[in-house]
Amino acid sequence: MSVNPKYKKSESQGTARENELSLANYSLGSFFVESPAGFGLFDLDCRCVRLNKTLADLGDVTIEQTLNRKVSEVLPQPMADHVEKLLRQVIASGTPKINTTFSCISLDRPELIRHWKASIFPVFNDLGTISGVGVQVVEATELRQTQVELARQEIFHRTVLESIPARIFMKDCAGNYIYCNEALASDAGLAQDEIIGKNDYDLFRPDLAVRYRQGDLEVITTGRIEEFDYRFEKNGSDYYIHVIKAPVVDDEGKMLGIIGLFQDLTENKQAERQLHISHQALDSTLAGVAITNLEGQLTYVNPSFVKMWGYDNDQEILGRPATEFWTNPASAREVIEELHTKGQWQGEMTGFRKDGSILQALLAGNIVRDERGLIICLLCSFIDVTVRKEFEKRLLESKKRYRQITDHIDDAVWVYDTSNNKVLYVNPAYEAIWGRPRELLYRDSMDWLEAIHPADRRRMVGVFKEIGAVKKNHYRIIRSDGNIRHIYARIFPIVDEKGRVYREAGIAQDVTEARVAETKIRNLSRRLLKVAEEERKGIARDLHDEFGQVLINLRQCYKDLLDLAPEAPSVTARAGELNDLIERMGAIISNTTHHLRPDILDNLGLVSALKATVSDFEKHWPATSVTLKIKGRPSPIDPDHALVLYRVLQEGLTNIARHAKAENVEIRLIFSFPTIIMSIRDDGGGFVTDQFGEDENSRRGLGLRGIVERISAINGLAKISSKPGKGTTLRVEIVSTPQHTKSQKVP
Repeated sequence: MSVNPKYKKSESQGTARENELSLANYSLGSFFVESPAGFGLFDLDCRCVRLNKTLADLGDVTIEQTLNRKVSEVLPQPMADHVEKLLRQVIASGTPKINTTFSCISLDRPELIRHWKASIFPVFNDLGTISGVGVQVVEATELRQTQVELARQEIFHRTVLESIPARIFMKDCAGNYIYCNEALASDAGLAQDEIIGKNDYDLFRPDLAVRYRQGDLEVITTGRIEEFDYRFEKNGSDYYIHVIKAPVVDDEGKMLGIIGLFQDLTENKQAERQLHISHQALDSTLAGVAITNLEGQLTYVNPSFVKMWGYDNDQEILGRPATEFWTNPASAREVIEELHTKGQWQGEMTGFRKDGSILQALLAGNIVRDERGLIICLLCSFIDVTVRKEFEKRLLESKKRYRQITDHIDDAVWVYDTSNNKVLYVNPAYEAIWGRPRELLYRDSMDWLEAIHPADRRRMVGVFKEIGAVKKNHYRIIRSDGNIRHIYARIFPIVDEKGRVYREAGIAQDVTEARVAETKIRNLSRRLLKVAEEERKGIARDLHDEFGQVLINLRQCYKDLLDLAPEAPSVTARAGELNDLIERMGAIISNTTHHLRPDILDNLGLVSALKATVSDFEKHWPATSVTLKIKGRPSPIDPDHALVLYRVLQEGLTNIARHAKAENVEIRLIFSFPTIIMSIRDDGGGFVTDQFGEDENSRRGLGLRGIVERISAINGLAKISSKPGKGTTLRVEIVSTPQHTKSQKVP
């Protein structure tokens, strides 16, 4: 309800109470017009009878377009129905609705969703009955957008940092771990929450902890990035690690701690190198309103102001100087002076809440004048932006930490915007690996494909077009100097708070040296296995030829002995014993030569050799039932490959006999040209697969490793699956096509 400023009582009728009421009406009218929050009054028919320009601007309308019109005639659907329903609920119940949230698509920009917070309260007349409702509105679109972006940043950082194979950690200046990624935790054999909050003395041997802490202090003291190499002994073996440590500082240059990147150089020499932080929320409140007298003492505060500053009621606030609420009273006095000279002030302020905590707020201040133009009070409204400021600070710090980490990783790391087909970030390692400047990639997101080897390019273009899946690929690149490098790349989708993919992150490692080493090892293994098989074949041949002739001579001696004394009982008995020894020796030699090099494999083929091996196993281990199933049409096999499959079955059955205690064994041989697959599954005791072979006395571990090495030597794949009490499955797969040598026939 407004007051006509032209209405005056005669001085004879004026009283102090009426002057006070007039002053309050002037203050309220000025507050209604000048407040940065939107205010409006509606009658019982939900028709707007008064609103300030702020509310009209929030609705993208003018005051003239809104006055004397219903909500449904001004606001778009379905927002209008929702607002009118709330207005009528307040009219019917007389109970206000505080901090109600509205959202609506912008009429000017359909792609933008705007958000508001409002409080709706009943308005009573002098008879105490409800004559309408009042509405206070503050737009929260910017805060909501900041919240969404922060949530995306959190998901993005967590996805990238947890996907990087490097071991990454952060410590504060006291040496306590404040972050580590899953790769580091897994390497330490601990969960991430078992590391956070602890220091090196809690996790490592004292001598190592001292060395690690000395490195931390060196970085903290000098403020420089430092690299450290450590050598230590573990389980009787030497281990080498390389650690890069960088200082972490805030915007003011204050040292916060260190970021570390841990690399296991031991694994790097054997094979390829392996390499969120932030969870934030955003909230907002409605404007707090305060009125001071000319001396700067608070004479009125609304409930939002009381809550915003952390007080229980307005009596704890009224009468106090406004400067007491500022962290810098001198700044408060400057604002008051500017209000007196310019009539208004807008900006940010920092104050103390009741509990001593810091409040950051947007402040809009105005002087209030009466109808004669005299200043009667100061009016200020506040919007709490403490949370938003904190989030913005943490978002900036998060981005800085991410850059500090990725800029020091030897692998190429990039972030790709899938909706705009644009590379958002690529670290310096890309230039070192590709030999191409990053600027070309920023201009053209497909520039990296120009270096892909022609034989791999078509495949990688197809991989690049697949959005939303984790992708792992090996490919080759040709640098400008003609040098060919082997790359192992992983691409991970990044999703928003609704689970939709809007970015991808990639990590590419240069594995050229590892691939070369693996090829050399594979070739060496192949030669060693071939030499061993040739040696076994030679030994088998020598046993057959040499001992075979000896056995023939012994049999002839046996016959001559019987001819010399055919009727002598003692001679006949001894001759029988001699014959038994000859038979046993013959069987032993036959079994030994068969184990060293089975003639049936060379003469009758792989399937016959496998059947003979299964039959021999059943004779010696009758308690175990074995089935052999052949699937597909047998095709010619390279002799070396046939021999490997035969040895795999031999070793697999030997392990089952000695360790598994299985009742049933199922063997499958599948011909799927050009692939041949063999699987051996038992229902025995099983074991922990990631520990097989660690015990040097474990025959099972050595046998299984021998199988893996044999299959790897012919470019095949071997997979061992087992759990304690759940049995074991061995699956091998090779590509076997006839080579230059004569192929093995498969009857």
